Amino acid sequence: MTAGPADSQAHRPPDRVVVVGASLAGVRTALGLRRAGFTGGVTLVGAEPWLPYDRPPLSKQVLLGEWTPDRTRLASAEQLAEQGIEVLLGDPAVALDEDGRRVLLDSGARIGFDALVVATGAAPRPWPFPTPASGVHDLRRLDDAVAIRDAFDTAPRVVVVGAGFVGTELASAAARRGLPVTVVEPRPDPLAAQLGTLAGTALLDLHRRHGVRFHTGHAVRAVHGGDRVSSVELDDGTLLDADLVVVGIGVLPNTGWLRGSSLELTDGIRCDGTGVATTNPAIWAVGDVARWPVAGHTEPRRVEHWTSAVEQAGIVAYNLVRPAAERRVTAATPYVWTDHYGLKVQLVGLAGADDESTVLHRSPDGERFVAVRHAGGRLSAALAFGMPETLPKLRTAVRSGASLTEATTLFGPATTDTDRYVVPRR
Repeated sequence: MTAGPADSQAHRPPDRVVVVGASLAGVRTALGLRRAGFTGGVTLVGAEPWLPYDRPPLSKQVLLGEWTPDRTRLASAEQLAEQGIEVLLGDPAVALDEDGRRVLLDSGARIGFDALVVATGAAPRPWPFPTPASGVHDLRRLDDAVAIRDAFDTAPRVVVVGAGFVGTELASAAARRGLPVTVVEPRPDPLAAQLGTLAGTALLDLHRRHGVRFHTGHAVRAVHGGDRVSSVELDDGTLLDADLVVVGIGVLPNTGWLRGSSLELTDGIRCDGTGVATTNPAIWAVGDVARWPVAGHTEPRRVEHWTSAVEQAGIVAYNLVRPAAERRVTAATPYVWTDHYGLKVQLVGLAGADDESTVLHRSPDGERFVAVRHAGGRLSAALAFGMPETLPKLRTAVRSGASLTEATTLFGPATTDTDRYVVPRR
């Protein structure tokens, strides 16, 4: 739908946009505003003292010592200044004056806005029990990655709590550096919710072949040590010796500073397909803190993917300078990747926890494969396990809403229709 001349002439972009959160989504929104022709004031507020940086390399290249922290930077101070973007770092937002259209910072500063973009991301879930003064880390921030990388240099015994993407990537980095690694995960089938049981099991088998030990179906009861961690106790009484414990038990959206506002804050900020917070047209949200509509799902979802943050930032930057009738809506299919021992696992789409898995193709050595997730005979997601060259086909199939029958023609006929069938090796 396109606005008429009168609508376009009546529209006036905001004079000042404040972006709270110097994240990937935040900095992409700020820079995107300039690319979209916005000439008003742009202020980027960051809680951390660092210039905006990229998070995926933290659990990969930074931990492996392949990248210095500077290589993760998304924009330099000079680039931001050239674009006329005011940057306030190390001063987190603590409250929102919605009626007065001001953001209150920890320093006491009050920043006025005509339009506000919330890009405050998410923070690690807090541990439910006490921990020693040192040796226990989250992996979310740049300084977390640097601290863990430096701890790796002392050849510690590493215990990772949580077998999600970050936890298993960290285990891969530690194992590649020759360190003894144990992963604890309370669920019996780690990564099944994201990848499906078949692919999740294959990923754990890959880790085991590289010497990583797993304790699945068990939770942590306590972490022991005086000034420094010494062991991790499981709920069955098992004691795991540890010099370094890294926790990856999920995240919670950073919305505490928005309490008392009109925004709907159940698991992040609910938005429409254009990025506008559904209860206040002057407030937008992007990235891990935002719940946007996702194709195939009735309710908006938080999608904690790099690609989703980039897409949302581009949509919001475009929409902020245009009349409502000309705004774009989200259309991309979620996509995420993870790296383990040089093998890339790529997932396109968003499967339900109970969706079935079907293998479409397997490499001659049996260790790499292509699989799809499906429900009711329709594809919800597709996965390339160490076969990145197949991703374009899979992405097209998921985006088009292909049937399982149509998907099986991509790589040849299937031999069975069970959850774990395998095309004969070629």
